[in-house]
Amino acid sequence: MRLAREREIAARAETAREKVAELTALLNGFDTGAEEIRTTRKALLELPDPEPPPPSPAVKLPDHSTCQESMVVFAAVRATSPRTPHRLAGCTDPRS
Repeated sequence: MRLAREREIAARAETAREKVAELTALLNGFDTGAEEIRTTRKALLELPDPEPPPPSPAVKLPDHSTCQESMVVFAAVRATSPRTPHRLAGCTDPRS
C-alpha cells in the first residue's frame, strides 16, 4: 500500500514538473514579447517628429465662374482627378 502511494505521489510530482516546465516556457515567451514591445516603443519614441508637408502651391482658376465654383467645391472634397470638375460642370479643361 505504501509503495503504491509513493508511486502515485512520484507520478503526480512528475506531471507537475512537466506542467511547470510548460508554463515556464510560456512565461518566457511572454517576457520575450514584452521586451520586444518595450524595445520597439523606445525606438519609436527616439524617432524625430516628422516634418509637416510643404503647403501646396495655389492653383490659378479659370475665368469662367461656373468652372471656378466647381473647382472650389471639388477642391474642398479633394477630388482625385484634376479633370473631373470640368467634366461635371460641362466646361472644357483650361489646361487642354
